[in-house]
Amino acid sequence: MSAEKKREMIELVRRAPQPKRATIAELGLARSTFYRWQRCYRDQGAAGLTDRKPEPGAVWNRLRPEEQTVILETALQQPDLSPRELACHVTDHAGFTVSEATVYRVLKRHGLNRTIALVGFPAGKEFRVKTTAPNQLWQSDASYFFVVGWGWYYSILVLDDFSVLYSRPSQKLRRSDHEAQDSFQGTATMKDGAIQTAEDSWTLLRGTGKLKGAKGKGTCKGTGATDGSLTWECAGEYTLASN
Repeated sequence: MSAEKKREMIELVRRAPQPKRATIAELGLARSTFYRWQRCYRDQGAAGLTDRKPEPGAVWNRLRPEEQTVILETALQQPDLSPRELACHVTDHAGFTVSEATVYRVLKRHGLNRTIALVGFPAGKEFRVKTTAPNQLWQSDASYFFVVGWGWYYSILVLDDFSVLYSRPSQKLRRSDHEAQDSFQGTATMKDGAIQTAEDSWTLLRGTGKLKGAKGKGTCKGTGATDGSLTWECAGEYTLASN
């Protein structure tokens, strides 16, 4: 609606003999719209009734043009810096804070992002440098599992590459407030990087609760499966400490 038409409607409502609410309703206007027009006309005159395009408000974390210029100039001066390094450099030296993601977007808009070539190499079937003595290379694996009727077990398997001796020094049985910890050590035969058969002996190290002071030892035999898993059969005996 033109500014002249708005002014005529304001004058019409002002001069009408009936209440303003009734005249505004007859004109099909919302009262909030009419009173906004009236306020603008009173404060700014006819210029206040001219429609203006809405302007976006300031966003607190939006970069100002001069800040974007600083980022672009720094990127051109130091082309070897990554977006993360560039963000740190600008934050330390330019007097404002900027994130790595923001730097990346600015560089992308101006075509200044570097293409990083990833050079890969295939994994070998075996180590090129062979071990020549025990304790030069270990492989380890940790497990946490539940045995029905016994409780939770923590198990850490450590396998020596040269001797193919393995040790499980941190196996721990947890059953309510009564815990026992034992160690395993033995030998294994391997094929294509997987254990085929294994034998070990176990020793009860320590315990808590009712298992405090308990002593025990035994042996275990393991058989490997095609999926890499092992099935163990263990036997032995233990004695509880006398109260």
